[in-house]
Amino acid sequence: AGSQGFPGYSPANEVDRNRSNFAIYGDAEFDLSRQFLLNTALRFENYTDFGSTLNWKIASRFLASDDLTIRAAVSTGFRAPSLAQIYYNLRFTSFVNGVLTESLLSANNSPVTAGFGIQPLKQEESFNASFGFAYGKGPFTLTVDGYYIDITDRIEITGNFDASFLNQGDETAQFFANAADTRSLGLDVVLSYRTDLDNGHRFLASLAGNLNDLEVTDIKNGNLEVETFFGGREVSLLEDAAPASKFALNLNYITDNFNINLGATNFGKVSYFSFDNVTPVEYDAKTVFDLTGTVYFSKEINLTLGINNIFNTYPTQQIASDNTDSGGYFDAVQMGFGGSYYFARLGFYF
Repeated sequence: AGSQGFPGYSPANEVDRNRSNFAIYGDAEFDLSRQFLLNTALRFENYTDFGSTLNWKIASRFLASDDLTIRAAVSTGFRAPSLAQIYYNLRFTSFVNGVLTESLLSANNSPVTAGFGIQPLKQEESFNASFGFAYGKGPFTLTVDGYYIDITDRIEITGNFDASFLNQGDETAQFFANAADTRSLGLDVVLSYRTDLDNGHRFLASLAGNLNDLEVTDIKNGNLEVETFFGGREVSLLEDAAPASKFALNLNYITDNFNINLGATNFGKVSYFSFDNVTPVEYDAKTVFDLTGTVYFSKEINLTLGINNIFNTYPTQQIASDNTDSGGYFDAVQMGFGGSYYFARLGFYF
């Protein structure tokens, strides 16, 4: 299938690093009235390798009626850079613009990384807000929630910079960096139905949907060339590689002796830039059906038979050779590319 460009690890790549962290968390819940509930939370955490963080949350719930509940929340969050993102390093051979190139993934604490102006990694921080309601009437339940997520200092891997001037045998170098800020807007909707039939049989149905939009609001390239640091393709992958919509229908029929579940998931269209930052790579919207049946021989033994992706649905095939790989699709796609999957599972309970 091709030669392997990774030569393995050498003693120069050896790393022995660790971190410790301490956290304290507290929350309080107040029934301000019969209808109005207020929840607050506070978390302090200290990491030995990059400092402290303090985050908070305020959430509320209002019972507008016996059937309608209104809810809202605002909070902050964080994600510490992993030890691998800070210290991992390796040398490998790759093709850059069709040319065989010796490349270096430089550790964040390396003098090489500092020489390019890449700052020490810091935590990703977020501000989150949501507002929605839950409505239940008879066998039906409906929940609708909108959300806003603002993330600063997202950690991403850069492109390959010219490193030949270092005279270390490496022609290019890339790094993990706090590369971008993003803003996400979305809407989650779930409609559920449940009814009890004769002889203890039950039927359940649910329809869940998500609509979302992610935008890169700032690229923190400093004095480095932006297309190499975090260019059009990387921005496009971050913004568009996940579908803007996803809907899932689930039907479930339950008795004392068996359980049948039919699911259908629709993945929205995905379109983002290819390596030339111009040509779009497009994956059409697709729907995947799954079927599972379980027979209960007793309380202790059951047998499940299932088919994932009944109709053997695949993502849109890419013809261009630079968009495929020997193991399948080169880029992430909005759904799996393994085709149909059949399985059987025997369960024992003691």
